[in-house]
Amino acid sequence: MRKLIIVLMAAVLIAGCAGQPGPVTAGDGLAITSFTSDTESQMSNRTIRLFLEIENQGESVIDHNKTLLYLSGPIGTGLLQWEMTEGARSMTIERDLKPYDPLKDIPAGKDSIRWAIKAPQMDPGQQKTDTFTARAYYDYETRVNGQIVAYSEAESVAAKQKGETLETSTFTATGGPISVSVRSIPDPVVITGIDETVTLEITVENTGGGTLYENGMTADWIKTTDPDLEYDDLNKVYMTIDAGALNANLQGTCTGTQELIGGKPTALTCDIKVPVPSTKTNYPIKISMTYGYYIDSPMQLTVVGKR
Repeated sequence: MRKLIIVLMAAVLIAGCAGQPGPVTAGDGLAITSFTSDTESQMSNRTIRLFLEIENQGESVIDHNKTLLYLSGPIGTGLLQWEMTEGARSMTIERDLKPYDPLKDIPAGKDSIRWAIKAPQMDPGQQKTDTFTARAYYDYETRVNGQIVAYSEAESVAAKQKGETLETSTFTATGGPISVSVRSIPDPVVITGIDETVTLEITVENTGGGTLYENGMTADWIKTTDPDLEYDDLNKVYMTIDAGALNANLQGTCTGTQELIGGKPTALTCDIKVPVPSTKTNYPIKISMTYGYYIDSPMQLTVVGKR
């Protein structure tokens, strides 16, 4: 049985000043490490280049086929709009970005892209400030590995008589823009009959500073280069559980699309029936959360009418 428990730019003045970068946006997944502009074009009708740098700061691979970089702002053909002269509003990357490998000391995957936009025409003495936002959409996965340690009643009594402390469950999650913590109830697990129902409480929280949405949508947007996110797509993750030898005893629906209510920390509970073991037994548990995610980095540009 599944239950839901709610637990709960800087300005860039294009009048001879150096461009100041947008804020770094991290969160243990895809991070925008730099969003800057050059200062070569300063007046109306001149071109400014924007530079975006990204890095995988989590612990899962970022698939280039499921990553889209988008530039929002007043870009178009209107009188006071900026004109795109290089690149497209939606851009992709050419290769997967792997996480940092601590064993081989291989750096995390990075990439960069460039846009060029031409400032609108302004009369002498006029100026206009606009905000541009670099947005990174991507699919990601947070994984949890752990185990339930089960004792029969006789095994638990024997261990206590020898002065031993009963082992408890352990779970470790990979780094990503959502955090996942797991505990088993009860813990330690002592089976007093032929079996015992153990509840896994899986708490999911958006901690990456961005927006969570349903897994699998980004790849479709790349085909059309047009992000299309609806209200009902927000705050959803797709969960799977591999309980190994206990798979046949999973009760109810503990997999599929789950929703973080109101975007707040949410606990998902799954009941697993554990049979009485002949000796102390460790049962491995693997949990996967896949989801879409996006982060923003804004920047302000000011166009000044030339004489």
